[in-house]
Amino acid sequence: MPSLALVPFQVVSTPYGRPALEALHAAVAAAKRGDPLSPVTVVVPSNHVGVTCRRLLAGGTLGPLGPRAPRVAAVSVATAGRLAELLGAARLADAGRRPVSTPVVAAAVRRALDEDPGLFAPVARHPATEAALVAAYAELSDLSPGARRSLAGAGRRAHDVVRLCHRAREVLAPGWYDESDLSAAALEAVGAWPVERLAAGVGHLVVHLPQELLRRQAALLSGLAARLPGTVVVGTTGRDDADRDVHRSLARLGTSPPPVVAAPLPVDPASTLVVSTSDADDEVRTAVRLVLEAARAGTPLERIGLLFGTDVPYGRLLHEHLAAAGIPRNGVAVRPLAATVVGGALLDLLALPDHDYRRADVLGLLSRVADGSASAPVAAWERDARAAGVVAGRTDWDALLRLAADGHERAAARAEEGGDGRDEAWTQARRRRAGRVRRLRDVALALVDGISAAQASPAPWAERVAWLRHLAGQVAAAAGAPAGAPQDDWPEEELRAAEKVAAALDRLASLDGIAGPTTLDAFRRTLELELDADLGRVGRFGEGVLVAPLSFAVGLDLDLVVVLGMAEGSLPAPVRDDALLPDDERRRAEGELPLRRDRVGRDHRRVAAALAAAPRHVLCLPRGDLRASNERVPSRWLAEVATQLAGHPVTTEALASLDRPWLRHVPSFAAGVTRAPFPATEQEYRLRAGAAAAGDALTAAGSALLAGRRSAAFTRFDGNLAGIDVPSPVEDVMSSTRLES
Repeated sequence: MPSLALVPFQVVSTPYGRPALEALHAAVAAAKRGDPLSPVTVVVPSNHVGVTCRRLLAGGTLGPLGPRAPRVAAVSVATAGRLAELLGAARLADAGRRPVSTPVVAAAVRRALDEDPGLFAPVARHPATEAALVAAYAELSDLSPGARRSLAGAGRRAHDVVRLCHRAREVLAPGWYDESDLSAAALEAVGAWPVERLAAGVGHLVVHLPQELLRRQAALLSGLAARLPGTVVVGTTGRDDADRDVHRSLARLGTSPPPVVAAPLPVDPASTLVVSTSDADDEVRTAVRLVLEAARAGTPLERIGLLFGTDVPYGRLLHEHLAAAGIPRNGVAVRPLAATVVGGALLDLLALPDHDYRRADVLGLLSRVADGSASAPVAAWERDARAAGVVAGRTDWDALLRLAADGHERAAARAEEGGDGRDEAWTQARRRRAGRVRRLRDVALALVDGISAAQASPAPWAERVAWLRHLAGQVAAAAGAPAGAPQDDWPEEELRAAEKVAAALDRLASLDGIAGPTTLDAFRRTLELELDADLGRVGRFGEGVLVAPLSFAVGLDLDLVVVLGMAEGSLPAPVRDDALLPDDERRRAEGELPLRRDRVGRDHRRVAAALAAAPRHVLCLPRGDLRASNERVPSRWLAEVATQLAGHPVTTEALASLDRPWLRHVPSFAAGVTRAPFPATEQEYRLRAGAAAAGDALTAAGSALLAGRRSAAFTRFDGNLAGIDVPSPVEDVMSSTRLES
């Protein structure tokens, strides 16, 4: 990678939150030197930080200059990766190289394993081996040659990991480029372009709140600072473990962090509330009630953030409960493409051989694709296959369904001869059933034979993609969907997902230049990697409540921040060593590889940034985990907050029994519902209203259920359905929840 003489940045130290944005505002104003059209490039750690910066700079409300201050004219905001793309992508495109994706790297890793697996020979075909090496490839691509040699000398396993990742890079180099190649090309462009061109395109470089700069990113930014003026706005917490990554980033930029004195946390009893709940589910319900309470008091929804330490279970629960409360939200999507209609159907199709084309799997796939289509008799097919005795395997689908169809035909023939007293309507119904069974047999055999033929021998990637699309189209046609195309009445999220799945298949079709013909298992694993990506975002940033991981805390400016999961095991999350490259071996890379145990400090920094992001805070603690039937210990950082709020040391053990105005204990779900100032959802309203909700049909039905079960009489709630008009549950395919309803 080319290097340039480093010029130290001007370093501005600031706390996180609003002070950091004011420092950025001042740095931009100073860089423009009174000329509103003077170019300035602000490099941010993530896209959401860039959006926050642009909006607040454009608002003209930051800093002492007020509306007269220069705003966003000629100010470009980009991540380090995006800046590298702007500067270097054209050079690589001219050379005929394309950007890699995870499946492309996986194909190159498989080729390296096929050529010489080394220590990994016994597990070379295991999906976990491939996934671990793909992750290692991303990390090792940022190492210098010396660090790679040192790491390879740590042992046989480390040597083979380095060798396999290096071989994968060699396979990709002729036609593909990764982020390391992109940064190198960008740095070459910086060295080759005249200063005037750089000054006109980039201008003054402002690095805003660097967090965990990679070596290649720091090299590019330092190369720009060698030819252009540069400023670093560095956020600090004053705590060594929390600031370790930031200090390392500054060292890679060729500068030193300014001395920082640890300051008290930005919390006080009047603006910080600690809430203790029974478990994570009730924690989310309580958080939604507090959001609603704040909104009713006048806090705009877009000025509220719900942040969590771990995706499971908080990501899904927050979106579901906010939707139930009718509260608009935005943030990171929690549903991968594999869980959408199109993505899930493709993976279900490829998974049919796992259980030998089991009846439930085949008909479940047809039901999923049919999506309520009236032309697909999936419910009737389920009854026919069950009556025929189909369990799994080609023989069942072929012989048993053929025998069943022939039996229906013979019964119809006997009825026509008048031997059993059946009328013509019954005869026609049996013939229709025979035709329906034969149609199911044809559909099932097409699936079995199509997949079996694809398993017989390897095939090119483009051929695999075409085959999958053709087979999926056959399934969709059989289920009554028009060629499997997304429908206009689908939710926008599903339409967007269908487009992404189609793009993923197009990317897989281009892998023939990297790897040779692929087996169906390898093709399926690669597709799973592609569809493991999420849908991006829910809503638009700044519209509704922000729901995001705690990593979003850096750079935010809000009125209220709610942090969920303030318990050990969530904040901080457990530290698990890397199976391929444990921390003891990572240290051999001369500080160029992050250590797994550094995650604790990273979580600490994000908690501190969340507290600084708003003047009001709610910190939520689950006392237990009902899913795992265990108790949770309050986070060490929550105990630090409680110590400052109480004015004396508070241990994690003492926090549970503490009685203070800023500490609210919610004993149970029932207590939370009955004591809340305002119910968040219709369900909570009905639960709290109970019998007092006169005329409410749902409340009356619930009361009748409880009364019936408590009585000594044998009621319909105990299983007595005599005289009750209950539709047959076998007339349609339905979920267990719908059947219960």
